[in-house]
Amino acid sequence: MPPSGNPPIEPGKAGHQRSLRRITLDASPALSARIADLVLAAFDTPDASSATLIVADLRAAPGLRRAFGIAAARRGHTLCLPPRIITTHDALAEALPGHSVEPPARRAARLYGMVRAHGWYQRESLWDTCAAVIALADELGEAQVATLTEGEWQRAIRAAYKRGVEYADSREARLVWEVWHAESGSTTAAASAATAASAASAATAASAASTTASTAEPLAPTVFNVMALQALATNGCGPLFMLNAGRMSARWLHALEQAAARVPVTLIELAPPQWTRQVWRDIESAVDEEAATNGTAEASAALPSIRILAADSLEAEAAAVEAQVCAWLAQGTRHIALIAFDTLVARRARALLERRQVLLADEAGWRLSTTSAATAVMRWIEAVQGGMPSRTVLDWLKSPFVLSDIERSQRETAIAAIEDAVHRHDITRFAPALLQASELPPDAIVLIERLLGAEAAWPRGEQTFDAWMMALDAALDQLGIRSLLGRDAAGA
Repeated sequence: MPPSGNPPIEPGKAGHQRSLRRITLDASPALSARIADLVLAAFDTPDASSATLIVADLRAAPGLRRAFGIAAARRGHTLCLPPRIITTHDALAEALPGHSVEPPARRAARLYGMVRAHGWYQRESLWDTCAAVIALADELGEAQVATLTEGEWQRAIRAAYKRGVEYADSREARLVWEVWHAESGSTTAAASAATAASAASAATAASAASTTASTAEPLAPTVFNVMALQALATNGCGPLFMLNAGRMSARWLHALEQAAARVPVTLIELAPPQWTRQVWRDIESAVDEEAATNGTAEASAALPSIRILAADSLEAEAAAVEAQVCAWLAQGTRHIALIAFDTLVARRARALLERRQVLLADEAGWRLSTTSAATAVMRWIEAVQGGMPSRTVLDWLKSPFVLSDIERSQRETAIAAIEDAVHRHDITRFAPALLQASELPPDAIVLIERLLGAEAAWPRGEQTFDAWMMALDAALDQLGIRSLLGRDAAGA
């Protein structure tokens, strides 16, 4: 059902240009106010609820809604009905109901099996390889190059990288092509299906959507995006505004141009603030000047506020950050911002600064894999897959997430008794023989039995991804990890 409010402008009527309207705004503190003025200017009343505003991040919505209220008040209105504000992800999901994107974990697991079957890489690097291949396949999909044959692909690789036939036919290039071709090969059929669905009646489309929702398999991201954007272009109703803060993909731009033939569509593109543009021009001039004279990328003496430092390692880069921040603090500077492009450097710089009692308000966060919640889960998998080595299990048992359903002092006493028995009898692996240790108290015996029971229930050999996830889910309950995990910010 279309949103309530002013009816959309019909194609061909006054005010609708039948073409995409593109506007560039500066990324400044007044951005929300300018967007509100721009949207409300398209309506005769403060009711803009028939329009849709697409943003990249829903955290921008509260500020935008406040800006709409202020903009309406400036026009003498006591009430404002702002447009519906949704994200690009939600816009695609609404355009293609009954379909879903294949979960990243399942997609990675499927690719893992493909790479492992080829035997091209060591197991230790397989997951990183899968992540890199998936990222590249998605980038190729966004570039809308799904019509290339294998021969055209190889010629494109040779032209792009100035390499010979051997490189174009290498295992890396072959793997990327196989994954990308497998996921994007059906995009033409997907687009045709989406076009056919949009031409059907509303009742037929709704019935098809409900049937598809219960039977359709999740789609690869490339296929889903093609179908959703096609549906958005042909089925959307009401004026559409899209805020684009980055590079607009060819597929999105094509969809907006198609939609503009039916309803008013405005693409709001952000330009960097004037001061940042000037800074980067100065940096480029300084680098070009120094490179021309000295062949180096040292900072120019004419620009004392800009320094470009060379670092030959991550440690040197973090140390340079520490030295500069401390120097600024010594000069009395109190408002300092650090923009990190590498999480390892950011974490090391933070550690070095905190060693000097300089605390950072870290807004970048931490990788999930570095949290204690993730460690508790991963260490169990390592232990059970490795045959329950005593050292690994004892280290894992000391995590506060493990056996959190047992009172802390009782748990610590039992673990200490187990550790003592392991060292006393030189037990290298947790096994039923450990229960024969005469000095173990009852609480320790119960704890060992729980661990051995979870270990016995863990599947062996080749399993499907769903089977592994079900086994892990059961182990989280059996080992008392889930209760505390659910109360942790990262674990939840």
